[in-house]
Amino acid sequence: MKSTNRRGFGQTIAGLSVGALGASVMPAHADDTSPAADAMTSMSDKAGKNLRSKSMTTNAHRIKTDPDNYEPFKIAQAYRVGDLIFVSGQAAIDDNGAIVAVGDFEAQARRSIENLGRVLEAGGSGLDKLVKVTILVTDISKFDIVVKLREEYFTAPYPADTIFEVGSLALPELLFEIEAVALADGKIIDA
Repeated sequence: MKSTNRRGFGQTIAGLSVGALGASVMPAHADDTSPAADAMTSMSDKAGKNLRSKSMTTNAHRIKTDPDNYEPFKIAQAYRVGDLIFVSGQAAIDDNGAIVAVGDFEAQARRSIENLGRVLEAGGSGLDKLVKVTILVTDISKFDIVVKLREEYFTAPYPADTIFEVGSLALPELLFEIEAVALADGKIIDA
């Protein structure tokens, strides 16, 4: 049995690593399958679940616009989780569920970003609180248009961004889609 007793640090007792606060108990070695290790891991799991259920519960609140043009597709427009809003991919779909500007990349991109803004506003946020966007395009040669629209619709410091060219989007007439993560509360700080 090895035991270290330094205040504020964990201990190794009978091959188990015991966290300093007693909240995390796990085998000292990942391959330890002894009965004592199993019992301690089980106690840790139960303690962790009890701790999470009493003081660390996080709820996800659904956000939607009226009308919700994604309802027919069984997709939530967005969720607020804590201080963040997670928005599903927004495309060039109007309030009646019809695709707008078929064949016009820039017009579809504009409508998609405007739809994103509407969803964020429904959640108490806005385009100025974007932290991360993911953009899907069917033609990466239109990247210069994407940059132009980012400058027009977003504010500095600009959100983190990933852009992909894809073979197609959910509906064959769509050319652009944007999903996002934004702050619900707080502000973007340029370091």
